[in-house]
Amino acid sequence: MKASRTVFTIGCAVSWAAWVAKMQFIPGGDLLFRIGTAGMVVGLVLQLPIAVRNVALKASRLDRLFIVNTVVLALLHVGMMLKVAHVLDTQFQKDLVLDLLGIPVLLTTLTYSFGQSAKVLASDREAKVLLLRHVVYPWIVFVFSYLFYVVYSVILARVY
Repeated sequence: MKASRTVFTIGCAVSWAAWVAKMQFIPGGDLLFRIGTAGMVVGLVLQLPIAVRNVALKASRLDRLFIVNTVVLALLHVGMMLKVAHVLDTQFQKDLVLDLLGIPVLLTTLTYSFGQSAKVLASDREAKVLLLRHVVYPWIVFVFSYLFYVVYSVILARVY
């Protein structure tokens, strides 16, 4: 799990640098954003096999919660990258990936996660720490990335 967390952290740092570059209109921001997103998604995917075999998560029956959140977070980070890094051409394609597919999946996952809160509270310390490090922290990163996207959109609206 330590390697996946390290890869995810490096991806976060590169994405942070990409947001700074994009907001300052520095060339290369799109490439940095693609690399950072790839690092975050690889970090999320690397944790899946370990999480499935973890005894604490299985004992608390939280392994499905872990898997669902990891897959949805990977999808949302890729959707954000496709929208921001100019991978897709038309606005409809960009909106399709993150807004039309990502937001309903996001809401469904949040509803499912809050429905499992009794299991999380009843679980042991190891399961709670794993969920905090590998589910809650990536959600916080996505929320901040989405907030940066809003700020970036406002900057673009004022410039153009």
